[in-house]
Amino acid sequence: MKISSWLAAVFVGLSIAGLTISMPTAHAEGHRLALDGMSVASQSVDCRVSTPTLSCATAIGLNTTHANDVVVLAMYADGMSVSQIIDKAGLSFTPRFEKASGLIAEYYAVALSVLTDDNTTVVFSGARHALTFAVTFAVSDANIRNAFDPSVGLPTDTTCPGLPILPSCDLNIPTKKVAEFVFTVTAIGDAPNCRTGFTNLFSNGWIEIDYTIPATKGTVTFSCSRIDGAEPAQIVGDAIFPHRSDSLPAS
Repeated sequence: MKISSWLAAVFVGLSIAGLTISMPTAHAEGHRLALDGMSVASQSVDCRVSTPTLSCATAIGLNTTHANDVVVLAMYADGMSVSQIIDKAGLSFTPRFEKASGLIAEYYAVALSVLTDDNTTVVFSGARHALTFAVTFAVSDANIRNAFDPSVGLPTDTTCPGLPILPSCDLNIPTKKVAEFVFTVTAIGDAPNCRTGFTNLFSNGWIEIDYTIPATKGTVTFSCSRIDGAEPAQIVGDAIFPHRSDSLPAS
């Protein structure tokens, strides 16, 4: 038709003149770290493992929806040493934080595929029978090549003072990027959980896990308030890098 031909000519003319109307373009949404599942922690005198032990703990039923998750294994070790970790899905856990006679231990693994009802058993060794717990949780969209923030001092920890009891026990956690998955593991010793500005992931009166994803980089302060009777004994803090930081050097 003549009208259509005329409109086409006008459009071509505008294009040549550099006045072409821009059409909306779709932009890919950036990766964002997210919690992708948590186990249920239990304490058992007999985990039915192949090696004799004084104490053990199990993290039961971890389900995830994404591949390439970073899986954190947090433990209330009560001064015991880890002698063996047995994972149903075959995950290989690497020590991230562990101190002799410490209350808390942290290990991690990378799950290359989605996990269904995964169980992790931690076998401890020591000179006495202790109360032990284990919790696993998965974080999606993490940088599996350089999983953790390489800031000096991470993971960081503090031993909370006893008497005189202060209003809170604080821990400063440095971060290099925005939107990192910052988490803490707290030994609270048969007491109520902390009141914090973080999201509480798990607490059973002995071990507590909290996390936050800050919108800015820099130091993040975790404060375990004792208002409700919480009795923090030790706090460990750490931070997981987002997927988009693949170009950063390994820690």
